[in-house]
Amino acid sequence: MVGSNYLDYFIYCLFSCRDIIMEYSKKVATLGSTISELFSETLGLHPSYLKERNYFEGIFIQGHYYPPCPEPELTMGASTHTDPAFMTIVLQEQLAGLQVLRDNQWFNVAPVHGALVVNIGDLLQVNLFKGRLDDLFKYVKAK
Repeated sequence: MVGSNYLDYFIYCLFSCRDIIMEYSKKVATLGSTISELFSETLGLHPSYLKERNYFEGIFIQGHYYPPCPEPELTMGASTHTDPAFMTIVLQEQLAGLQVLRDNQWFNVAPVHGALVVNIGDLLQVNLFKGRLDDLFKYVKAK
C-alpha cells in the first residue's frame, strides 16, 4: 500500500528501479484520482464523492515477469480470481495472458500498446453497485 509516505516503502527497492517505480506510482495515483471522479459522475454523484470517502486512497504495485517457456501449454498461470480491491489497473505490455469469464466462456484480452486495463474490484461492486454487476473473473497465464 502506498500513501503519502510512499518513499518509506521503497527503501529496499533495487536502486536501479526505485526512481522509476516512485514516478510510476505518482502517475498511477493521479490516474486513480481521475478515474474515481469519472466513476462518481457515471453513478450520478458529485465528482468528488468517492475521493472524499478515501475509496481510492493509496496504491499497491505488483509486478510480474514471465520468462519465455519452451512448453507454454504446460504453464499453470494464476488461479481464477476476482480483484479484491476497489479497482485494478493492469499494464499488459506485449504479452497476452489476461482473460475474462463472461457467460461461462473465457475471452482473451489482447494487449494494446500504451493502453491500460481497468478492472472494477470486488469492493467497488459491493459498496457502490450492491453486487448488481455480473462478476468478471480473469485468468492470467504465462505464455
